[in-house]
Amino acid sequence: MSENQNMNRAKFYQLAMFPMNNGATNVYYVLILSFIATFGNRVLGLGMAFASFMITGMRVFDAITDPIIGALMDKTDGKFGKFRPFMVIGNLIMAVSVILLYMVTPLVPETMMWLRYVLFVGLYAVWVIGYTFQTSVTRSAQAVLTNDPKQRPLFTVFNTIGSLAGMGLIQVLGMVIASDGIAGDYNATWFNIMTPIGIVVSILLTIVAIIGIWEKDQTKYFGMGNKQENLKIREYVQIIKANKPLQRLMVAGGGCKLALSIATNLTVLCMIYGCMTQFGVITNAAGEMVSQNRYDTLNAVMMVLGYVFSAPFFALTVRTSQKFGQKKSLMTYVGVALACYVGVLALLLIWKPETTALNLILFNQEGKLAINLYTIAFILFFGIGYGAYYATADMPIPMVADCADY
Repeated sequence: MSENQNMNRAKFYQLAMFPMNNGATNVYYVLILSFIATFGNRVLGLGMAFASFMITGMRVFDAITDPIIGALMDKTDGKFGKFRPFMVIGNLIMAVSVILLYMVTPLVPETMMWLRYVLFVGLYAVWVIGYTFQTSVTRSAQAVLTNDPKQRPLFTVFNTIGSLAGMGLIQVLGMVIASDGIAGDYNATWFNIMTPIGIVVSILLTIVAIIGIWEKDQTKYFGMGNKQENLKIREYVQIIKANKPLQRLMVAGGGCKLALSIATNLTVLCMIYGCMTQFGVITNAAGEMVSQNRYDTLNAVMMVLGYVFSAPFFALTVRTSQKFGQKKSLMTYVGVALACYVGVLALLLIWKPETTALNLILFNQEGKLAINLYTIAFILFFGIGYGAYYATADMPIPMVADCADY
């Protein structure tokens, strides 16, 4: 009876709506981490190496802001709750920083290139702070939303749906708007169009998430009514140092996020689909390539296939988590994803553009379907790998709530 009394369950609409907070931040995740290096190089004229290394280096800054903002949130309990202020403030910071970065910085004349470099780094750092404000809520508010072990795997599903609502929409729209008939290939016009679209989508998803957490964002749910201790920063550090399971979770969560950053980065996609593969290849009677389509066409097709392959893995991960626990589910399906990505790597290593049998061939000279074994293997390895990975990418998030309960 005591366990039932202490059980804090969420209503269905709360489970479905609050994870849209992840979708709201993933809008900016795509707009910034997938395209900022390209923006710095193509629009601002900065060195590609500088832009790429700056983004990687800022991970250190992100690691510093995370515990600081987490400590601030832990001490917050005002009229508007603990989490809603951070969601609103974080989204506002990101919106302003992205507008200034993508739409105002290009107005700085080329003769003041030093100022472009300064604004590029400074505004990105400001964006990191706003991003941390809002993403910290996704992880910390779960312990308030529900502590039912049967509901937390469902949170992963809705969290992934929220991620798709933000990330997937921006990815698809971005590729469409990058076509020659609209904005062109990731130029200043593209960023001027995508920036307001991304901001509007993120604000709408944030509003949905605020509605989802509204009822639970009250003092009585913070620690299930237990008196909260006034902890100091050094005590947070001590908790991390002494808690090995928490350290492993941090590595798992950081690894998943880093893998997602690499897999969705525009530079990586250009290398794979622009430099190493051919799509829609037309061959002559001798099997020689005579024409091909743009890389972003293949990128769009493979992204859609990835989302399609993700669907069965959503059901499998929930079932496995509920029956064997979230750790078992994460390790099983990440293993599947890893094996499939090794298969993709092997295919890329044996790829030969001049050989039909070792190339992505979909059509022959007459435009008829002429798919080969290499293409079939690439689609299967990529689709299953992406599906298994995407279904588990956000799984460490509800594990944070388990740690909070512990």
